[in-house]
Amino acid sequence: MILRNHGLLVGGGDVAEAFQEIYFLERACQAQVQALAGGVALNYPSVAVCTHTAAQFEQDGESNIIKLTWNAALMLVEEQRDSYCS
Repeated sequence: MILRNHGLLVGGGDVAEAFQEIYFLERACQAQVQALAGGVALNYPSVAVCTHTAAQFEQDGESNIIKLTWNAALMLVEEQRDSYCS
């Protein structure tokens, strides 16, 4: 959910799933703002491309991808621990 003047809000079955959703929502918002800042008309993908892309995210391996993404994020936080815990 995009809250006017308040940022983004997501939910998920667990923290890893919510992280995945907020990460990609944030990235999509960044891409949209940068694209609109160009000041030219945007080229949108066809409905077929949008449908195909959405279907790719509904495959059986999604839970494994979410776990990998969450573990990678935790590793980054742990690697940077000294810089923010001192």
